Amino acid sequence: MTNLTTQDTFSSALVYAKNYHRWCLSAFQNYIHGDLLEIGVAHGSYYELLPSNIRYVGLDINPSYVADAKKRGLKAFVADIVDPDLYEKADGMRFDCILCFNVLEHILEDARALENLAHLLKDGGGIFVSLCRHFLFYFHK
Repeated sequence: MTNLTTQDTFSSALVYAKNYHRWCLSAFQNYIHGDLLEIGVAHGSYYELLPSNIRYVGLDINPSYVADAKKRGLKAFVADIVDPDLYEKADGMRFDCILCFNVLEHILEDARALENLAHLLKDGGGIFVSLCRHFLFYFHK
């Protein structure tokens, strides 16, 4: 286990919480497939725990976090999920699955964020949300 310093925060410690990550993913494991977008790649990601056939893309509002994800070899881009131009910033990409774990509780315009994310879904795609130990499902028809 890596020792955390006084500079670290609770959320930065999540990078080491692999059992927690596995637990979050376990709720959705039967639905995760295809093209996947992870919202918030700040302190690591779920990428390492996903099936190898997933086509992964990460998104974060912070450019330095996206740069770190790219250094780890991940495809990622900078965007704000409440931005009305989110679809354009995603270069028209559509996803089968969107993971949004421990993000929405930090956003004032959470309904707008979910509406924007829904526009990034392929037909039949799903948004998988975790909010402080609560799981939500949304499937696009």
